Amino acid sequence: MTEPCDHFVSVLAGVHALGDWDCTDSADGTNRAVISTDRYYPNGDRVRLLVQVDQDQVIASDGGEAIGRLADQDIGPDDHAFESAWLSTLRRWRLHESGGRILLRLPIDRTPAGLIRLADALIALDSLVAWAHRPTHSPGSLTDEIAAYLEGLERIGKVTVGPQIRFQNSVTWTPTLSVQAPRGLTYVQAGDSNNRTRAIEHAFMSYSVAAQHGIEIGKRLSILSGDFTKTTAPMLQLSRISYIGFWRDRQAITSFLDGDYEPADHLLRNGATSAFTRT
Repeated sequence: MTEPCDHFVSVLAGVHALGDWDCTDSADGTNRAVISTDRYYPNGDRVRLLVQVDQDQVIASDGGEAIGRLADQDIGPDDHAFESAWLSTLRRWRLHESGGRILLRLPIDRTPAGLIRLADALIALDSLVAWAHRPTHSPGSLTDEIAAYLEGLERIGKVTVGPQIRFQNSVTWTPTLSVQAPRGLTYVQAGDSNNRTRAIEHAFMSYSVAAQHGIEIGKRLSILSGDFTKTTAPMLQLSRISYIGFWRDRQAITSFLDGDYEPADHLLRNGATSAFTRT
């Protein structure tokens, strides 16, 4: 008897060159299989896909995980901006939603590229929560401290708190600050949280939206409270899509905004300028 995963041996061979993918037969006794991809959500959960062969096609879905991940996010049915962004993202990735699942049908010979597209799309959909929950800040917060500090620097121009950046298809992105700096317009995501891991995850989700809409990494700056202690896995993940500064090391942040300091690892720390990489 042919097991479900036997149908996807060639598919996994097509994606293994790009990362660690594996297949597990579904526990429900059907002809479906669960493919674990090499993609991860910001909180560290692995992206998994439910797949099955239907004659000469492969049907792949998220098994309802995308909707399930939103269930605890308190996003109401009247949030029309979120609904618009959700539908826009589905169209952009050429997917559709049915029965609470994100679905993709494709010919068997196009399965590797299709599964990669579906996995990347699920991360994009998950990141929409970042701007759906635009956090407010209270007086005396890190946001206010950063804004006041930057406004006091003569070489820094206009500082805007909570700018509304509107992308195509009515998607609106709201970073903590926008700053007119010598290096050019720079967006800041402040780590306004007592939990650094949560602050990093929020910044990652926010800048994932920005990256999808063409905001280049040189314009993305995350500022975390406190100082640099050690490099963590979430911090490394964030550093792939954002420069990261630490509020107790204002010199490094200021040097970055001046355009004098761009460390290769994107971590601004110790006020150093030895890692200057601009030419």
